[in-house]
Amino acid sequence: TTMTAPLIDSTIASDLPSPLLIIGPAYSGKSEFATGAVAPNLTTTVIGTASPAAQKGSSGLAGRLAQLRTSRPHGWQQKPLQAGLSDAVKAADTPGLILDSLNMWLGHLIFQGAQTYNDDDLTGHVWAELNEFTATIKQQKWERLVFVSAEVGAGMPPETATARLYRQAVSRINQLLAAHCQSVVYLQSGLPQLLKGELPTGRKA
Repeated sequence: TTMTAPLIDSTIASDLPSPLLIIGPAYSGKSEFATGAVAPNLTTTVIGTASPAAQKGSSGLAGRLAQLRTSRPHGWQQKPLQAGLSDAVKAADTPGLILDSLNMWLGHLIFQGAQTYNDDDLTGHVWAELNEFTATIKQQKWERLVFVSAEVGAGMPPETATARLYRQAVSRINQLLAAHCQSVVYLQSGLPQLLKGELPTGRKA
């Protein structure tokens, strides 16, 4: 018998057990679901991981990021990533924390590293950063913790070593966080499916 992950009502997002991982393809509604997964009156830090160029440029992504910032509760702290992600996570002293998104962080990390390292050293550099991040997450405690990441494993294998490393790194961090989190939600065309976790008591999918 094939088991299908249940569709859930996005209005129960803030009631799903924390930590929460939200994954899915691009522009599937992950960031919006992440905002809804935290009570608006809970003081929250949102760490945006898009590259500085993407955040300040005139591209469609810059517009998308600006739209997301304005859609979040006014009292939340929204901090673009300026240095290492692990350091930014350690500095987040609010009860709530959203990391949006891990695939963008890894993409920027790999792109920057490729300017300095050869393929083998770049792989070692990325794995070291990934391991430091996951260790930091396990050491810190928040009342509400939400991760956003993309699903990049489908399709043909990438042709370049850098692109393959990116797909491997994103897939790896998704697996590590899925194991760590109490709840995992997959978004497809705006429809959330609960892959891991329990529905809140008295709530229905």
